Amino acid sequence: MVTPVFRIDQDDNMLYIIMIVKYAKISNAEFEILDNNFRFYLKPYSLNLTFSGKLKETGEENKSEYDIEKHQLKCQIEKMTKGEHFENLDMVTSLLSKMPAPREDLNEEEKQEILKTATDHNRPLVEVISSTNNDEEMEMEEVKGPVPTMEDMDFKLIKKYTYGFNNLYQEVFTHRQEELHEFAEIDPEKIPIEERLDKMHAMDKEKFDDERYVADTYEVNKEEVKEIIDQEHPYEVYLAVDELEDVTKRLENMTLNSEDQILTNKEIEECLKLRNREYLIDKSSPNLPMQCIEILYAYLYDFRANRFGDSCESPWTISKLSGALSYFVDYNGYKIADIMKICFRKALIYPLYRNFDLCRVVQQDLVNVLRIGKKLIVKIFLQIKSMNERRECGFLLNKIFINDFIVWIQQVNDVHIAHILKEIESLEVSKTDLDLGLEEIDKFVAEHVDYQ
Repeated sequence: MVTPVFRIDQDDNMLYIIMIVKYAKISNAEFEILDNNFRFYLKPYSLNLTFSGKLKETGEENKSEYDIEKHQLKCQIEKMTKGEHFENLDMVTSLLSKMPAPREDLNEEEKQEILKTATDHNRPLVEVISSTNNDEEMEMEEVKGPVPTMEDMDFKLIKKYTYGFNNLYQEVFTHRQEELHEFAEIDPEKIPIEERLDKMHAMDKEKFDDERYVADTYEVNKEEVKEIIDQEHPYEVYLAVDELEDVTKRLENMTLNSEDQILTNKEIEECLKLRNREYLIDKSSPNLPMQCIEILYAYLYDFRANRFGDSCESPWTISKLSGALSYFVDYNGYKIADIMKICFRKALIYPLYRNFDLCRVVQQDLVNVLRIGKKLIVKIFLQIKSMNERRECGFLLNKIFINDFIVWIQQVNDVHIAHILKEIESLEVSKTDLDLGLEEIDKFVAEHVDYQ
């Protein structure tokens, strides 16, 4: 069956589902509404969506219309509770029905077999072993962590030489050493997880070039860097959008390519290709949000340095600026302040422009992205995925990191993003924090060199 490209919008009383349906007999379409579930079937199309709120199965205003010229089927469905706001309607992957969970009465041996099966096939573990149905407890978990997580896991998810999203991959590079070294600094199948951070810190410090720092701060590249810093970021336009605007004012002419949507039609199609799933996340570990912040910062640095575009070097730069992508590090036990220091350090060591003020501007870019929310974060990861696809070895990073992040981000609670936003917004990284001797370099330049 084919999942149609679709977009969803809402007003106080109605939900609107717009689908692209070509070369099918519309009169044969079948619809089913049950509580918070909407199902559509029209050979060869099938769509099964689960929403945060309930719908009226026999609402008086329920109807569907088909536009022959645009091949668009628009379904209008009444909400069970008027005025209720349905969340995450742009997170199309998260709306699709998840992969079925196994029985909850599995014994320890069966749990271990599920884990072994997932890692043996070099793919994420997607089955949920057990979960809580206590709404109050679930709400508390959403505030503390990015997604609902498993409780009291009796077996370890993290093995010594695993890597990738949630450390759920291994043996991907066994016969791909050449591709691995195009973007990675180490072989994760030879360096255990607990040693990778130390290796990364040592290598970063060794590669710092004080002459490049001086050139981009005081010498030939100073003016060029200043132009990059002073550019107005294109994402700022999303901050000006009034999210409380009456949706009904634009529903009449709304199409799948509505200009006020952050995600484009093509990006929504890419999301639909990634199957929705649940992940077994260690709720005590901050690793995933820390890696996500680092990758976002790496992208935003390259994006601004390329004057809000990309280049053939962009995938390489993003990989080098991310410890997760180049060293497969696990940030368990790290805090946001620690991650931002790493982001600043790497931005002063690897990319074309190495300027401390530029690092701070990119931090503000990151704040703005988090303030806009999940839709823009998903969009950025989709762009990273697209850039990797243009690179011979990029599909490997997509396979073990980016694809899973795109799915997972759509499941992250907005409260958690707001918490991260608040921390990064109030954080001030100093040159002393970076342990690169920047203040000594600045002092030497001020005392011995005249750049007036």
